[in-house]
Amino acid sequence: MVPMIAETADKYTNFGIHGAGSMSLYLERGGGYYIDTGASRPIIDGDIKTRNDSAIESFTENGLRFADGTELQADIIVFAMGYSDPRDFMRGICGDEIASKITRVWGLDEEGQSAGVWRYCGHDGLWFANGNLALSRFHSLHLAMQIKAIEEGILNKAGIVI
Repeated sequence: MVPMIAETADKYTNFGIHGAGSMSLYLERGGGYYIDTGASRPIIDGDIKTRNDSAIESFTENGLRFADGTELQADIIVFAMGYSDPRDFMRGICGDEIASKITRVWGLDEEGQSAGVWRYCGHDGLWFANGNLALSRFHSLHLAMQIKAIEEGILNKAGIVI
């Protein structure tokens, strides 16, 4: 497990796909952005220590030991894992056979629609309902209606567009 956290202000700064802002990153990748709520300056100034260049080997009495042999002393440890492909997590639970059937999750499909999330994802009975609380609450109703309509035989699961 390698935490993905920024080391400096400009090292990981971007303004989205084609400069279109964080919403373009959200729609295309389901993440890849951070909205500063007060931690950026202390990270830049070194008051908050970060690491993303070595896997964590173990906890120590006063912090973490990394695979490269270094240690980081810490009063508090926060795992900021960022966004990754939901299929990777699902693969660990369901195995390679099921994971190989899953379509892309997040991003936009060829028609500009959200791919594989809140709709059929390529495997019967498996659904991805990812996103922040507001989006998940909003789309959970749509997903529930899709599942019911599929079970009743009135909706073709591959034809769902969100």
